[in-house]
Amino acid sequence: MLSEVAAAGYVLHAIRRTADTQRAKCPPSNRSLVSSDPITAEATRNRGGTPSRPVSATEALKAGVFSVGRSTGFFQVLRDSRWRSTRLLVLCYHGVSQADEHEGVRELYVPADLFRRRMIALRNGGYRVLSLAEGLERLASGTLPPRAVALTFDDGFVDFSRVAAPILEEFQYPATVYVSTEYVEAQLPVFPPILPYLVWKARGREADGNGLTVDGSALKTETEAERAETVARLGTSVAEMKLKEPAARDEFAARVAQRLGLNYGSIKRDRLLHLMTEQEVADLRRDLFDIQLHTHRHTQPNDRQLFQSEIGDNRQALAKMGASPQTLTHFCYPNGEVRPELPVWLRELGVKSATTCVPGIADRDSDALLIPRFVDTQDVDSLKFEAWLCGAAALLPRRG
Repeated sequence: MLSEVAAAGYVLHAIRRTADTQRAKCPPSNRSLVSSDPITAEATRNRGGTPSRPVSATEALKAGVFSVGRSTGFFQVLRDSRWRSTRLLVLCYHGVSQADEHEGVRELYVPADLFRRRMIALRNGGYRVLSLAEGLERLASGTLPPRAVALTFDDGFVDFSRVAAPILEEFQYPATVYVSTEYVEAQLPVFPPILPYLVWKARGREADGNGLTVDGSALKTETEAERAETVARLGTSVAEMKLKEPAARDEFAARVAQRLGLNYGSIKRDRLLHLMTEQEVADLRRDLFDIQLHTHRHTQPNDRQLFQSEIGDNRQALAKMGASPQTLTHFCYPNGEVRPELPVWLRELGVKSATTCVPGIADRDSDALLIPRFVDTQDVDSLKFEAWLCGAAALLPRRG
């Protein structure tokens, strides 16, 4: 076994060096080239039913590392190592599809059968799923059990209560649910994810864009590139029209749906892309599911007082759903956006932990207000998922 571990470690080191060299030769990724406007940026990220993204040279090299790691037993040894037992992997999910949401909003949704397979992988690998609060406390005190994992869900989509929660209850796995409360109160399809979903739903059609796009350009949906462009144009229009309230944005989405020949009423009746109601949040099992902070309007103002109001409004709304204000001390940065002043402001508000979307595995040196997470999506294959569970993926460079 020792010789296998040494061999795996040697291969890991060699291919890691190769990956660094290859990265230096590759042009920079264009994935960071998104608008700084939050509406346009979010709409651009959710491109309207994008297919599985192409694999880069760096990712292919990492896949080679992971394949060697699994075949040589390195994954198993690392999973059971002292190194892994002092680290907490925090997994991030958003939605688990009720229907076809994962086809239209790939970056946010995973199919229910894939989510179940992930939970089976946790069970079969002997991973200890802790609540985030317990995991962070035991991480700080040096008392983590081996193979520790925590599960988190961002936003509070209704499919958490309808689809994810029953699966989690079956496995008796706890989870933290960060709830952004404006759309809990509004009970409308969440904007902007509804835009790429509508554009994907209408794929193959073309419609007049007059009054919907800034330049009146047509709403084209035939190809993935056309859908991406249409979503971006619609997002730009919403930003320029300064549509900020849920009702105004919903009226815009309804016009898009009508123009594309879609039954928007059916989408709303099925509550696709909706957040849970106040009652659905209140009815979640508190012994398994911890409701926590995610701002009220899913935004982080640059002004300190406005930011404090966001957290205050979020706390007040969650308290109406049965959450104790004293326990609302964990936070998730909306859209994964972290600015230098935010941890400072959060500490002033009594927040104990904050999770990011920066890929990584937390150790005792991690800042409690900058906890890394691995965002699991349907583009993550089982090999990569296993590499993150055991910790191997955290040993490789994560740029590119």
